[in-house]
Amino acid sequence: MPQWDAGQYLQFATERTQPSIDLIQRIALADPQRIVDLGCGPGNSTEALRRRWPRAAGRLGIWICPTRGERELFVPALLLTMSASLL
Repeated sequence: MPQWDAGQYLQFATERTQPSIDLIQRIALADPQRIVDLGCGPGNSTEALRRRWPRAAGRLGIWICPTRGERELFVPALLLTMSASLL
């Protein structure tokens, strides 16, 4: 089974994040109170959501981490991580 390689994934962060940024700009919400990013990966889209709505009181990114060593890759936000074995 292939192993998750955060470095390889982030090597193309700009290309992977641009579609999220484009979609976020199309969301017609003026001032959401809470933002939940399901499947946030290393946090690129969560950060884009934070920049779009900086006054949102709560931001939550959820990702099922294949390894515990990836926590440092997440952007500052409340992020929950779960082992795939718990599902």
